Amino acid sequence: MIDSDIPGANWIKLKNFGEIKEKTSHCQIEIETSVNDIISLEPIEEWSKIAPFRILSFDIECAGKNGHFPSPEQDPVIMIANYVTLQ
Repeated sequence: MIDSDIPGANWIKLKNFGEIKEKTSHCQIEIETSVNDIISLEPIEEWSKIAPFRILSFDIECAGKNGHFPSPEQDPVIMIANYVTLQ
């Protein structure tokens, strides 16, 4: 980011990119591009806002034996709640 003059939480534009055929993550879109094809947009007007984030929060209860930290291989782990929000 420093070498390309990109501030944190900044919007960027890509001149050229290709979509990856075999995804390696759970992202909706994976692309491949060169650092030379990245354009940092000036953070003014519409580009001064932070992009929306999807956040998944969840709460679990675990029962560890004899006061030890629970192990998922041996101890029960129960999901209590989850919540998705768009920030």
